[in-house]
Amino acid sequence: MGSWEYPHKKTPQFTEVKGGKPEPEVRMSNKEYLIREHWIQAMEVRLVKKQLIKCQKTEGVNAIVNCRRLAKLYLQMLKEFKEGPNGKGNILMNQESIFK
Repeated sequence: MGSWEYPHKKTPQFTEVKGGKPEPEVRMSNKEYLIREHWIQAMEVRLVKKQLIKCQKTEGVNAIVNCRRLAKLYLQMLKEFKEGPNGKGNILMNQESIFK
């Protein structure tokens, strides 16, 4: 993620909810929070990809040298996006973890 923070309200995670299963409202707000975070991360990856393509088009034969920083950043962001925040895979791909 960039050096800025997206100004949205953080919802309590399941581990922060005290006593048993969380209420349906908390589960729904947590699911919406995870979807929002996933979408923001996907849009950041898309922006870096667009910048990389633009750099490669403008630099031509020198793109390998001049666009190396963007290429490394793009590959790192793709890896983080695929692994998810805990390194256990993307949270949204494992829907069962949201409803437990």
